[in-house]
Amino acid sequence: MLNRILQGKFYDAPDDNTGGQQDDHQPDDDKKPVDQNPDNKPGDDEPHKVTAKDQRRIRQDAINQFKDSDEFKQIIADTIAEGEKRAKMSADEKAEADRKAQAERDQQERDKFHREQAHFYAQQELANRKLPDTFADYVADQDRDKMVANVDAFEKTFNDAVHEETLKRMQGDQTPAAGNQTPNTTVTQKDWDAMSFTDQFAIQQKNPELAKQFMK
Repeated sequence: MLNRILQGKFYDAPDDNTGGQQDDHQPDDDKKPVDQNPDNKPGDDEPHKVTAKDQRRIRQDAINQFKDSDEFKQIIADTIAEGEKRAKMSADEKAEADRKAQAERDQQERDKFHREQAHFYAQQELANRKLPDTFADYVADQDRDKMVANVDAFEKTFNDAVHEETLKRMQGDQTPAAGNQTPNTTVTQKDWDAMSFTDQFAIQQKNPELAKQFMK
């Protein structure tokens, strides 16, 4: 890796007037296309266009800046240290180091697979319960029993929060009956149609029969 970094050739491309072969053949003036639009003036077309030479200079500046950065210096230092360490190893030690490095990469791949699998199963469990699957990361667990327990706890908290918010919204539009401070919780089809999914879901949980009337 170090050899590839140090042997990389970072240089500016040849200048338009100095490097490379140039085509000296120029078309005759009488063969140049004639601009049929008199409104087009020389120099007005793409005034902010970056020339190829400027693009090369910008890329080279970025390369030089990276070569002077602490990140690049650390890469070089780590590569040298790893090379020196490996040079002192016997053949068996090198083989063992390679084996451990491969085992670590394999373990990282397995961990990634298990995380993705746990996330998928959590999404399925939430969807089956008609809960937002965007919360899968919060309830996912590689142990399925723990994942289900997490979903149970989340479902209760979610439903309680939705129910409380729904009651607050419904009470805001209701007038208490005379001599009775308990708000009238009657819901009409118009009310149902105007509700958000979370409000409708809360009613489904508290009064399934009432919700069925509006879901026909």
